[in-house]
Amino acid sequence: MHGLRRLFLLPLLAILALPSGAALPVQVDGQPLPSLAPMLERVTPAVVNISTVSIVRSEDHPLLREPFFRWFFDLPGHRTEKRNQSLGSGVIVDARHGHVLTNNHVIEQADEIWLTSSTREVGAVVRLNGRPVGDGTPGPLWHRMYQLYQACKARLRLGATCNETE
Repeated sequence: MHGLRRLFLLPLLAILALPSGAALPVQVDGQPLPSLAPMLERVTPAVVNISTVSIVRSEDHPLLREPFFRWFFDLPGHRTEKRNQSLGSGVIVDARHGHVLTNNHVIEQADEIWLTSSTREVGAVVRLNGRPVGDGTPGPLWHRMYQLYQACKARLRLGATCNETE
């Protein structure tokens, strides 16, 4: 029995020991492939991370407005709120006018939106399609995050490290 296990185990180990992974060829038809680095250096600053916060109110759902439904499922009689956070990405298409292209599901119904660029700068979005986001000013979560970010940058300049609890 042990010999049979070894018979099956040895080929399996030999397969696992082989180098794996896909890579671009160094040359095609004798010509070296060009580097993507110059193109990436030009386009990467236009890519942004989009962070959003939405406040979801329990009363927004039609079934939660029905008293019998609330009683049957023993739901609270008062309105509750839940904070949802989401992330997405976008591309700056016109920096002078602040136009960023992203998917609608990333930003729809957001009460706070902020962008983080590849240069590690952070900015609040206060208008979206000509309408204010939330109350039209940067929200409290953005202010707190921005304070932590600036404190971390200052510590890094001094050679220290940053952690989440500062």
